[in-house]
Amino acid sequence: MATFISLITFTDQGIRHISKTTERAEVFNDFTKRVGEDFHNVVYWAVERHDVVVKNIYWTHGLYDGIIILEAPDAETAMSVFLHLDSLGNVRTHSFQAFSKEEMGGILAKFE
Repeated sequence: MATFISLITFTDQGIRHISKTTERAEVFNDFTKRVGEDFHNVVYWAVERHDVVVKNIYWTHGLYDGIIILEAPDAETAMSVFLHLDSLGNVRTHSFQAFSKEEMGGILAKFE
């Protein structure tokens, strides 16, 4: 599983409905409770069929409004999750793959 980090910013819609942000995060983090709702079928597909795991969600203050850390089998699957999240209109994601110390060691070994 690869690790992906997404820096998020609230849209105008997201900040207008800021009081619901933790509820939206719960829906994002716990997909199986609402299976079948059109609201997040794409995310359910990615999570249930492709072993996506939301590791953590943080709210931040500053340049970005939050951080999502998830594991996915590949970049395409992670992107499908982030694109769906963006399509809901409350946040915009700025995502990238992250590497652990061990993974970076393997990358550096190929460099030598």
